[in-house]
Amino acid sequence: MAGSSSQAISIVSIAGDTVADVNLSDPWFADHVGHLGESNSVTTIAASVLKKHLQDLIGSPYYTQQLCLDEEVDVVQDDFDIQPPAKFTLVRLPYVEDNSACERLRGAAGGGDAQAVLRELRSPSHPDGGVDDVTKGLCLASEAGHLEIVLLLHAAGADKDKVSLQDGLTPLFFASEAGHLEIVRLLVSAGSDKDKATLQDDITPLFAASRAGHLEIVRLLVSAGADKDKATLQDDITPLFAASQAGHLEIVRFLVSTGRVSRLRVGARRVPIWK
Repeated sequence: MAGSSSQAISIVSIAGDTVADVNLSDPWFADHVGHLGESNSVTTIAASVLKKHLQDLIGSPYYTQQLCLDEEVDVVQDDFDIQPPAKFTLVRLPYVEDNSACERLRGAAGGGDAQAVLRELRSPSHPDGGVDDVTKGLCLASEAGHLEIVLLLHAAGADKDKVSLQDGLTPLFFASEAGHLEIVRLLVSAGSDKDKATLQDDITPLFAASRAGHLEIVRLLVSAGADKDKATLQDDITPLFAASQAGHLEIVRFLVSTGRVSRLRVGARRVPIWK
């Protein structure tokens, strides 16, 4: 059933064409606002929430959006309170075509400078911009454990499965190998490919976490449906074998306890764990 017109927000383009009609009765808002009015429904939202919804709804990246109140030229700020019914004009900014800006974004992402990342995103720099053969900002932040920056880049629409061209490592691989549990949790919940493997040896995030001894990450990946039996391309080594070889007893116990995984494997040889 359609929501009340009193909760409606209309979004139009500069030309006056309808971009989207949204309604605060949409369950999306209750899930993302975090507080409800006296009627147990969302009654007001910040402009930032509307921009996030538009990113999900029409694919318009958050930091390329500028919202202007109908018949006004001033851009509303992210903390502007929207009380429907309301009408906004959406201005979509093009990304800055500047490799130096993209390099600044990468440097800030890897170095943990959240304010600099935010500044570049607002310019707006593409979260995956820059030359093709460099490791992108989301990979660098995931490897270094900068959760706030991972959140910023994800909100800006960074490709969660973007690989580094030289070895095919994904943000999830970097975070899993480095032991950054909360980043792994975020990427998994965002739908990252849990079994996307490296280019050279087909190593998965689960294999990397098992080899490195990160038990909680192994638990998380397995519970999310990662393939426990996926072996490396060159040596045919499974996550279970990698954990055993590295001496990570608790990970071995956990993988065995999940069922189906009953053997270590290396090459053509299969080594039983139990009789």
